[in-house]
Amino acid sequence: MKKLLATLAALSLALVTLAAPASASPKAPNVHGWLLNLSNMPKKVGWVLQPPSSSSIFCSADNLTTKHSGSLGEADFAQGISLHMTEVVASWATEAVAKNDWQAATALLANCHRFSDSYSGQTFQLKVKPISFAWVQGDSTAYQATGSLDGFRVVLDFVVVLKGHAVMLMVYGGLGTPITGDVQAMVKLAMWKIQG
Repeated sequence: MKKLLATLAALSLALVTLAAPASASPKAPNVHGWLLNLSNMPKKVGWVLQPPSSSSIFCSADNLTTKHSGSLGEADFAQGISLHMTEVVASWATEAVAKNDWQAATALLANCHRFSDSYSGQTFQLKVKPISFAWVQGDSTAYQATGSLDGFRVVLDFVVVLKGHAVMLMVYGGLGTPITGDVQAMVKLAMWKIQG
């Protein structure tokens, strides 16, 4: 499960950086103050901050990743071994470049219908489908990946949101089913913190 969550954290970085052109302005707003922190986590008991991942990425996102020369930040959290959340925020000097990046990220997710991963030597499949998501400020799209690992249900919600100069991707889930209200609350809070 830890490898799966590391893979998903790496996907987050790829999704928000895959459309960043080499000429992106270094004057993009700094995003580090916009990231969620431990005090923002739902049911705060048991959440810990984790270091960013450096794993390979599914759905060919690793082939599309380019250097992001704007501002990029990532926050990774875990609650035990069963729940994980990754937030990645990227910003650019112009809203047009940010919108292009958001469109590339959503196109990648729209064309990803399934992928496989492994944990402790066991390979398992995850199916990806679009889901409806409560409206948040800015353009947004949401997907869910579902599968099974050792008889336990694995569910991951992906939400990609464009707000001004910024693109935010949140991956929330793990073993069991994410609490929809928690996912929506975290996305809304993340978008409130972004000043894009």
